[in-house]
Formats: sequence, C-alpha cells, structure tokens
Amino acid sequence: MAVGKECVTWYEGRWHKGSAPIINAADHAAWLGSTVFDGARQFEGVRPDLPLHAERIVNSARVMGMIPPVDADTVLGLMAEGCTHFAPEAELYIRPMMWAREGTPGIIDIDPASTGFAICIETLPMPKPGDHALTVSPYCRPRPDMALTKAKAGSLYANNGRIMAEARARGFHNALSLDHEGHVAETASTNVFMVRGGEILTPVPNDTFLNGLTRQRVIKLLRAEGYTVTEASLTVEDFRTADEIFTTGNIARVMPVARLDDRRFAATPVADRVRAIYWDYALSGPRRPRGTAPGRTPGAAAWPRPDPDPRRPCGREPPRRAATRGPLRAAAGRVGSARAGSRRSGGGHRPRGDALARGRPGDGASARRRLCRIRAYPRGPRSAGAAGHGHGAGGGALRDLLHGLEQRLHARPLAGGRGLPRAWRHLG
Repeated sequence: MAVGKECVTWYEGRWHKGSAPIINAADHAAWLGSTVFDGARQFEGVRPDLPLHAERIVNSARVMGMIPPVDADTVLGLMAEGCTHFAPEAELYIRPMMWAREGTPGIIDIDPASTGFAICIETLPMPKPGDHALTVSPYCRPRPDMALTKAKAGSLYANNGRIMAEARARGFHNALSLDHEGHVAETASTNVFMVRGGEILTPVPNDTFLNGLTRQRVIKLLRAEGYTVTEASLTVEDFRTADEIFTTGNIARVMPVARLDDRRFAATPVADRVRAIYWDYALSGPRRPRGTAPGRTPGAAAWPRPDPDPRRPCGREPPRRAATRGPLRAAAGRVGSARAGSRRSGGGHRPRGDALARGRPGDGASARRRLCRIRAYPRGPRSAGAAGHGHGAGGGALRDLLHGLEQRLHARPLAGGRGLPRAWRHLG
C-alpha cells in the first residue's frame, strides 16, 4: 500500500520509480509475516536522527533472528541518497525494510541467511496540530514472552491495527492501549506523555511497547531544558486527570492531544512548547543543499552499496527458455569465434562477454544452472599470442564468460581464480 502520491523503491542494487514488487508469493514473509521495518522522516530539508533509524532496522532484524544483508552505514547512505530523488523541501516517509524469504525444514521458522532488503520512500505531509482525539482501547499490548516486542516487527501491527480501527470506528483518531498489568503502554502507533503540575510523565518501558526514538529524543531535550520528566507506571485514571497529553512518533513527531474521550483540554501550552523544542532541535541538523539535482547528492559515490540478491529480480521473471538458452547460445558463439580468430591470427583476441556481464532481466534467477553447464565447454588451445596469460583465446572467452556469470551470482571478483570451483581454476 502506497501512503503517498510519489514513491521510489531501492531493491536489488538500484532505485525503481514507484512501488516496486519485492516479495514473491512463496516467500516466508508473504504468508508468515516475518518482516521488520523502520520509519524516518524528512521535512523542511532535514532528517532528524536518521542514523538511529538505520541502526534500529538492523537491530530489529537481528531480534527477529535474521542475518541483516547490509549494515547500518549502508542503510543510512541509501536512505539519504533516496531522498535526493525528491525536492529538498519535500515531506517524506523513509521506510527501510527487511524480511525472510525462506524457512527451514520446520517450515514456520526462518532461514536467517535468506533476508531480503528494500527501502521505500514516499511523500507524506506532516500532520498539523488540531483536534487530535484519543480514547481507551479494549485491546492490550502483548507481553514480551508472547511476542517479539523488542523489534519493530510487522507482525506486531495486526494488533495495533485493530486498536486503531476500533478507535476510528468510534470517531477518535487513536487510542491508549494497556499492558498485561493494566497500565497504559502507548497508543496504537505512538508513545504517549502526560503533564501534571508542571511535571511530565510517560509510561516506563517494560518491553510491552517500543521505546521510540522520538520518545527518547524528546526526553533528552526536555531534561536539557530543565523540565522534570518521570518514567512511571501510569493508569488510565492518571491520564483522565492530567493537565495535558501529547504523543511522539515517526509520522507527526510531536502531537498535542485535544481530547481524551469526553474531556477536552482547553489549552496545551507545555505540549506546544515540547513541539517547538523538538522542531528547534530538528532544524539545527544538517540540511540537504538547495539546488542538488534529484538523484544526486554530494559524496554519494563514497557511500557503501548493498550487493543485489540475484535470486529475486524486481518484477516478473521471463520464461525459463528466454532466461537460459539465449545467453548460452550467444556465449557458445563467442567461444567458437574466439577459437577461429586464434587459429587465423595466432590468438590474442579476447571477447569480453559483455552481454552476460551487463545481464538481462531474469538472468540472475537461472545463472546457477548456466554456470553448472559451463563444464560442457572445453578449454581453448594455447597459443603464442596468449602465452603471457597461459591460455588461448577460447580460455580467455570462457574466463570472461565465467566472470559475467559470477557477477550475476553475487560471487567475489575473479582474482587468481578465487570464487570458482577448484576444477575450473585452470581457466584463469
């Protein structure tokens, strides 16, 4: 589901315009919900705490038992790069995601090494303060021994979704949800604070809800401003008798609450001040330079890049015949031409195998089958012109062919034969 009108997706080594398909029908995540995600923001040219969001998506994947295919620095660089596809002042929702593709023989548990990775960036306006109304949900947050509550896991949001849906059906924007002991935990999508007698209170983290990055940032900022902020076990009655209530989260950052059930707050001076303090902090951070062309940003070439996963081409795979026989026939033709050239000129002609090196849509999906069939091609004859390499022209073509195939297989570069099966190292 796209939440914005404009969208770009990073998947398999490049940016795609729009909401690109990334999960296949048989993937573990598609039917067993093994996904994690994060949500950062760009507004007014800044992206507050973006490195922390990059670190959290990697940590969430590990909590879920996945092996992250990229590190936090790579996620950070790609998120910043993706934002340059939009105007500098665009209001964006930046969502990195990881998910499991395969299970084990036990079916329902994940294969940790099968983790997929993508980033989706969408336009999403920042909500404005207004008549934000809360109620109390009949549904509770799970205990940490019942769910993976320390991860920002997609599977947790089925419960959050029903909390939100029930509240909206009764005319509210969101709802307070309780933990298993009857204390307020958070809302369906945000952390929550209350003000009483000049003191700011918020539910103490007890692993039943996510200790949000914006929550942590707001607490630090408020304490630096001299406010007393207390983390405590709070009841619904505490919130009903509070002077003010406000929420923190990724979508709106800081949002004053105008109403809790039938009680309306006449004014929210502390919540308004908290919002102003956070905005001052956010706008003091680094900004994207005005005039930077979409798709380009200073220093982008220095950022690390995740390697594409050749098993999942973006979009529909071509039929098997088109994905395998065409490249093999072309490769065989190149090898034959190389031999003929070697006999006529004494060697030295080395076709580059560009067609396979560049790749075609779907080549990665069948590259393993093609690589296994390379053994059918014999070595090229030695020649004086190729003596410096120890191989004839045919051998050079086969080496280049294998190099192209290994690129499609996400193998290591061919350096001294590394990355090839031992039986084939005579080709290099």
